[in-house]
Amino acid sequence: MKCILKPIDASSSLTPITLENGHKICIGRGPETKITTKRCSKRQVELTANYSTKMVHFRQTGPNHSALNGKLIGMGIKGKAVHGDVLEVILGDLKYRVCFESDETDESSRLADGSPQKKIPKMFLPRNSAADQFKRDDLLLNNGVWEVKGNNEVAVYVLGDEMKEAKPNVAGFDMDGTLITTKSGKVFPTGPNDWKFLYPQIVEFLQKFFLDHPDFKFVLFTNQAGCKEQKQMDMMKKKIETILKQVGVPVLAFVAPNKNKYRKPLTGGWDLFVQEYNGGVTPNLTTSFYCGDAAGRKKDHAMSDRLFALNVGITFKLPEEFFLSSTRVQEMSTPAFEPKKYLANCPNNDHVKFGKGQEMIIMIGFPASGKSSFVKNTILPKGHVHINRDTLKTPQKCLSTTDNALQNGDSVVVDNTSPDKKDRAEYIKLAKKHGVPVRCFKMNVDHAHALHNNKFRELTNASQSVPAVAYNVFKARYQEPVMEEGFSAIVLINFVPNFTNYDESESQNRMKLYSSYLLEK
Repeated sequence: MKCILKPIDASSSLTPITLENGHKICIGRGPETKITTKRCSKRQVELTANYSTKMVHFRQTGPNHSALNGKLIGMGIKGKAVHGDVLEVILGDLKYRVCFESDETDESSRLADGSPQKKIPKMFLPRNSAADQFKRDDLLLNNGVWEVKGNNEVAVYVLGDEMKEAKPNVAGFDMDGTLITTKSGKVFPTGPNDWKFLYPQIVEFLQKFFLDHPDFKFVLFTNQAGCKEQKQMDMMKKKIETILKQVGVPVLAFVAPNKNKYRKPLTGGWDLFVQEYNGGVTPNLTTSFYCGDAAGRKKDHAMSDRLFALNVGITFKLPEEFFLSSTRVQEMSTPAFEPKKYLANCPNNDHVKFGKGQEMIIMIGFPASGKSSFVKNTILPKGHVHINRDTLKTPQKCLSTTDNALQNGDSVVVDNTSPDKKDRAEYIKLAKKHGVPVRCFKMNVDHAHALHNNKFRELTNASQSVPAVAYNVFKARYQEPVMEEGFSAIVLINFVPNFTNYDESESQNRMKLYSSYLLEK
């Protein structure tokens, strides 16, 4: 029995190559094979023949694509060939047919002069390097399938079940602005084909990195809010498939088309990866990293990539740091609200006191600053009448209810945003009419903190999210409260998050979520 790789083009200078049973060799550019093109690595394909099964096990080890029967293989990818299959050492070129023959019919293994085919010399044997451990178990890049997780909230690109094997480390990447950019030079692509790799060396760099680091799993996390319809999502899938085929190494991709827990900087995609796509192993956070361009620099549209890495707890790298080894990095802005720092030094409201006499309290603060929670938990138990436009519907109804309550000798709390003096003056006028002192309770929560609270409420379904325009209106109308308006006191009220009204597991989940960066900027 002999196994021979026979050049298909008889007129070429290529020589047949004999594969000995169980003997691993690496073929490529060199005098023994007569392959001269520089597109072919000196160690392009690793081959091992199994005479008992009549199969040739192969693995592409060079950077440019090899193919079997016209199907791309990819760097580091393994496969099997049988008698009659055509191996293209370089896609579209250097074609050999796999032939298993008995010794009696093996005349084709001889050279033109009748002499026996030379064995591949020792120089072609694969080196004992990290690349030898880069296993992909017969996985082909175009065998990837799309799975949908989280009630159609996230599309997960899985390159076969093998991608679920455990790896101790993760090399995470963003896509747009990190691996690719637009050909057109525009900020947003004009179509699915308007892309190119950010740097010319990216493909070679990634292939070498994953050959040299077999204990890393390549995971792509990308936000794609533009894919609101299925047609757009289908086009994005094809685009990602094309990109990853050209990268040539196995990749697991998470695509977040909706603004939910799977969208960076939130860690829903990472959590799903750890739970279902890494063999039950939590990656080493110290050695894992995430590379992205949205870092909070002056030119960046957001800082979601850097905040994602911070939320996960892994190292963040800019594309120029990772691919170009650049040390000239622009200054990155600090997030306007630091949730972990806030929780670590969370203030209380022990300074707030209540007397026995009748009074009016006017609350002031952004939506989601904690006004209503403080009113419900602290003020209403004191017996104050609750004045709130959300429940009373109109300003006139709020004022008339306030007037009646004060007339009846009740204390009242005006639980509206009350950004400007004009809004507050109407209530202060009523208080003066009834001879009741007025205190201002101003929420000690700035714009960024309130937006964080609003996103938290949205994610936990505790309350309907307040639109961004409401925050802009409040900022535009806001006038700092002063004693001259008629207040007897102006008291700062701190926001004190409470996670204890749930079972232990839910409380921990909510605390973890609140302590994460929730906003992209």
